[in-house]
Amino acid sequence: MNEEGILVSLGYVMNDSTLKQVRAILSKCDFDSNELDRIVTLNDRLKTYGAYIAMSNSNDYFKIKNEPKQESEKEVVRDMIFTWADKYKFELEKVADRETYYIVGRI
Repeated sequence: MNEEGILVSLGYVMNDSTLKQVRAILSKCDFDSNELDRIVTLNDRLKTYGAYIAMSNSNDYFKIKNEPKQESEKEVVRDMIFTWADKYKFELEKVADRETYYIVGRI
C-alpha cells in the first residue's frame, strides 16, 4: 500500500499537509505494505464500534481512538486492539488519561 492508499483508506483527503504527515509516520515507524494493510483492516473492523485509526497531530504515529458510547463496546474494542497487536507484533503505547493508543512500531 502506498501513501495515497493509506490516506484514502483512513478517510483523509490527500494534500501536501496529509502527505507530509503520513510520510513522517512511515519514516519513523518503517511499516511495510503488509503492516499498512493490517492497520487499514483493523480500522475497518473498528468503525462498527465507533472507534477508528487516525494520524496523531502531536506525534509521528498512527493512533487508535477507542470512542464507543457504551463501556461494553469499549471493552470489545480494547480486546480487539490488543489481540490484533499481539498477533501482528505491533507495539502500542497508551495515551495518558484517554482511551487512545499509539501504534509505535514493531515489537
